[in-house]
Amino acid sequence: MKDQDLLELYIGFAPFLSTILGAGCEVVVHDLKDPNHSIVAIENNLSGRKIGDPMTDFPLERAREENFVANYPGRGKGKEFLSSSFFIKNEDRVIGILCVNKDVGYVHDIHLQFSALLEHFNLLPPVEEEIKENLDGSVGEIMKRRIEEAILQTGIPPSRMSLEEKKAITQGLKENGILSMRGAVNELAEQLSVSVPTIYRYMAR
Repeated sequence: MKDQDLLELYIGFAPFLSTILGAGCEVVVHDLKDPNHSIVAIENNLSGRKIGDPMTDFPLERAREENFVANYPGRGKGKEFLSSSFFIKNEDRVIGILCVNKDVGYVHDIHLQFSALLEHFNLLPPVEEEIKENLDGSVGEIMKRRIEEAILQTGIPPSRMSLEEKKAITQGLKENGILSMRGAVNELAEQLSVSVPTIYRYMAR
């Protein structure tokens, strides 16, 4: 297929793509035969460019190793874009680029306004700390989950744990007050595959 015939397919595809993506997405087709006048199609014009305008400073060397580059930042006419470029190739030669530029200015403004609203009413999420609270589940479910977490943190399945490792888990849960909860000793014994008297011996040491 001739280069121009292949490019015509993408030029014809541009209106369809721009329609389904919406007015906030600009679609541009570049013909690299003449970089100084590379734009051969532009839909949903957001960047203020026109047909016959030149290429941008996009690093074309990326086209040698990749078929496309997605979601990189772009700027033009004071606007911020989230841009993606598909390299149009005829066999191994890059002959053009199909670009989609999403105008993220509105989203950015809304994000700032929403953040300001959250801050105004002191609704921003708390800074991540070691202390965590789970508000879901009954006391029994919480106790079971805490025991499971203590075992998982070791990274060792109970069937492969040594006696000392099982003792360490038991002592840790005892110090945290988990084993003082009703049914906790039985639950730990079940999860460690040992008897209840064994758990009490671990606790006594």
